[in-house]
Amino acid sequence: MDYESRISKVEVQVESNQRDTDRLYQLIAEKFESVELSIRELRKHTDQRIDGLRKDTEQSISDLRAHNDQQFAELRREITVNMRWVVGLWMTTIGLIAGLAGKVFSVY
Repeated sequence: MDYESRISKVEVQVESNQRDTDRLYQLIAEKFESVELSIRELRKHTDQRIDGLRKDTEQSISDLRAHNDQQFAELRREITVNMRWVVGLWMTTIGLIAGLAGKVFSVY
């Protein structure tokens, strides 16, 4: 083979390689765009799901706080009533003891 035919063969191979390289770059670019689109869709879906979970969590916390506030209010009312009874019984007991002491020691 002479040099000119070798050179032409190499040039043809280089052109073929260049076309293949360009085609591969185009395919890579298309795949990259597809991946970016998929990532955007996944992010959108994830954001929507997180927002939904956040709303559900906030609603659950709000409901739990309202329930706890109601239970604590009821507990405070019961404690208030019981304390009134304790103070009343304590005062009655002191009065009875004072009255009994007065009778025993003839103070009255």
